[in-house]
Amino acid sequence: MDLSKYVDLFLSEGREHVAELSRALAAMEHASGSPEAIAAAFRAVHSIKGMAAAMGYSAVTSGAENLETILDAVRRGDATVTAPLLGNLLADADTLAAAIELAVTTPAPGPEAMAAQQVVVAPELQPVTAPRRSTHVRIRASRLDSLMNLVGEIEIARGRLERELRGVPSETVSSAFASASRLLNELREQVIGARMVPVGDVFERFPRLVRETARSLGKEVEFTLDGAEIELDRSILDRIGDPVMHLLRNALDHGIETATDRERSGKPSRGRLTLSAQREAGYVLIRVADDGRGIDRERVLARAQAVGIVGRETTALDDIALLRVLAHPGFSTAEAVTTISGRGVGLDVVDAAVRLLGGAIEIRSVGGRGTAITLRLPLSIAIV
Repeated sequence: MDLSKYVDLFLSEGREHVAELSRALAAMEHASGSPEAIAAAFRAVHSIKGMAAAMGYSAVTSGAENLETILDAVRRGDATVTAPLLGNLLADADTLAAAIELAVTTPAPGPEAMAAQQVVVAPELQPVTAPRRSTHVRIRASRLDSLMNLVGEIEIARGRLERELRGVPSETVSSAFASASRLLNELREQVIGARMVPVGDVFERFPRLVRETARSLGKEVEFTLDGAEIELDRSILDRIGDPVMHLLRNALDHGIETATDRERSGKPSRGRLTLSAQREAGYVLIRVADDGRGIDRERVLARAQAVGIVGRETTALDDIALLRVLAHPGFSTAEAVTTISGRGVGLDVVDAAVRLLGGAIEIRSVGGRGTAITLRLPLSIAIV
């Protein structure tokens, strides 16, 4: 039995289950005794193990079995979710994700593996899957891009045809053209809809980034994700991952204070950081907000004047001017270069990426109360 045709499907579904596992582990961290989170993590690992066994990927199967054993003990109450245990689970999840990616790049098993796979697949999968009908079809993103390009070409052709028909006094022709235009509009909307995916597909990797960055900075942070179900064009979503990462890291490094400083200011020791998405007319708003110290406008102004970004006659920076300064390539107020900041790379990268997508950035900052940076993005690359 030739299983090579299922490699892409295995990789796609494997990534989905890894994402589900990551979400479940994050939920376990916030609510260690959550039966739902524990069950979700177990299901994801169990699914990966079954898929890998069917494909003959022994390394993935072994890794999934190890995770499954630990999660089963937690599920049965034989083990307690502690920080060390959760750390091990997260590390094992990373290892499993890497094993999945590696498995599909190795040569296919020989005939003797194939024979073993036939034994596994035939009795277990065939009776279960035969009566089931899938309601989803996996399509390569490149095919959706091609469809969108074709729709664009048809739109151009429609415009030319409309100009040619303006001098044709025929109700029949006009009616036929109007019907064709309606159908084309429907086709465009359907193609755009097929390209839309939840922003959670990108957001799901940030809780761990925030946790590890905050730990390296010695800060306590409560991270919240809102609106993960909001949908955005896949092409746009793929391009905002790095910009959002920059905003989160900047908020952790420059915005949120240490527990000691926060308590001295009368704030809770744990800072709050929120990544949210919401729909507004034909746009999606991606917002990173913190309750930190806010941006020191006087310090930014002094630094901007020192490097010649603004003139000495400037006495204050409003939100628009503040954004223009912060998004200037190479601008930084950090005193020293660290692994997180100080290289002058951050908001300028975000600004460039968002503008390329036809979007815009908005910034709101209040001293001592926090900062919110919003990315206003079009729903679809087709709109751009």
